[in-house]
Amino acid sequence: MNKIRYLPIAQKDLHDIILYFLDNLKSPKAAMEFIETLDKSVLRLKQYPYSCRLYQSQEPLEFEYRFLPVKNYLVFYIVTENIIEIHRIIYAKMKKPFLSCQSLLAIHISRRQRQNHWEKLVQACPLKL
Repeated sequence: MNKIRYLPIAQKDLHDIILYFLDNLKSPKAAMEFIETLDKSVLRLKQYPYSCRLYQSQEPLEFEYRFLPVKNYLVFYIVTENIIEIHRIIYAKMKKPFLSCQSLLAIHISRRQRQNHWEKLVQACPLKL
């Protein structure tokens, strides 16, 4: 069985999503429902880590990214050995640039470095699903 690990930036994404539900929507119920749905969906990955669609980049990436739709969000993750590593949780309808530049992920990098690269990806690369 695989272990689930959230990168710090994915933890921040989740924190920001919950704050949005609480502060902007004033809906603790929606926040709890999102957390419950996310937990169920991510736990399912433990048994079926390759069940979600591959992210199709225009260029080859260092890692094989997959994405899991959860309500209006996409959970981007990679599978390494016995670990499912959650990299980002992004609003699916976001128009910000995101993930597709080989130059930013071409070298094998540590988890901390990957987090920094995700921040650059959000600024530099278009999302192509």
